[in-house]
Amino acid sequence: MFNHYKWGENADGSNFAGRKPLKSHPCTREELGLEGDPTKSKFLPINENFRGNIEFYHKKLLCLDKEDLVVYGDFATARA
Repeated sequence: MFNHYKWGENADGSNFAGRKPLKSHPCTREELGLEGDPTKSKFLPINENFRGNIEFYHKKLLCLDKEDLVVYGDFATARA
């Protein structure tokens, strides 16, 4: 399970904190870069030393749904 945690200060000076479960799905072989179009892989190319492990465990690996992938924050966000 993937979670999104956030915390900080509201405009009125009070604090907030929260957790939201993120949607995920079993990674496809194409998302893992095991087959199909390499440009559709969600990861860096597989190191050949680990290809056997990825092949063996690929049905257990989870990928996040794209709509939940965001980068934000208050330190150097523009450069990120």
